[in-house]
Amino acid sequence: MMSLQWKLQQAVALHQRGQLVQAQSLYEQILSEQPRHFDALHLLGVVAAHRGEPQKALELIDQALEIDASQAATHFNRGTTLQGMKQRHAAMASYDRAVAIQPDFAEAYVNRGVVQTELGLWDAALASCNRALTIRGEYAEAYYNRGNVFKELARWAAALADYDHAIAIRSNYAEAFFNRANVRRSLGQRDAALADFGRAIGYDPGQRAVPIVGRCARTGGDSLLAGTRAGRSNRRGN
Repeated sequence: MMSLQWKLQQAVALHQRGQLVQAQSLYEQILSEQPRHFDALHLLGVVAAHRGEPQKALELIDQALEIDASQAATHFNRGTTLQGMKQRHAAMASYDRAVAIQPDFAEAYVNRGVVQTELGLWDAALASCNRALTIRGEYAEAYYNRGNVFKELARWAAALADYDHAIAIRSNYAEAFFNRANVRRSLGQRDAALADFGRAIGYDPGQRAVPIVGRCARTGGDSLLAGTRAGRSNRRGN
């Protein structure tokens, strides 16, 4: 008979490969045997969020937090779910909790900065992006989101510099090209703006008429397992 630990490892591997239906099935099997299994509840919630079921995701993640509220990734995933539901203040509280538990959680600082930007908390947003860049210097999303704050404040030179950094790190960063184009248009740099709009459309046709406010970071790949008890060698697996 397969152990719960083996099923969890298989489910996480499927989840990391994007095979969400198969991963969900295994998480549900684990919960049928152990209804209060922290990792299965948490990661089934992440699957639900990825499948466009935010309310279900929130309920599952909250159940996991009732069992163990000490895992930063769980608070982070709760924050991304709430942010997707436009519950910005609640999302910010979850990101606050994530960084309180794990002070070097760069993705949580970036997402908190996006929420703060959406709420018009400019100084706080800049501080969050700066903290993310202190932790991880070559972080395209952090430069991009800080550039967005500068753009909202009409600090054009600073915004351009940050979009330049983001694009230097990730050369196909469509959102950064799009927002840099908007800054250049505001500065009357018509030809440069048109060139950036063209690059944005080339990398992502969906950018054609959609202004971008912020780009969130999400857990994925190795970080998915790192956010579980199974991924921590100093924790006892279920």
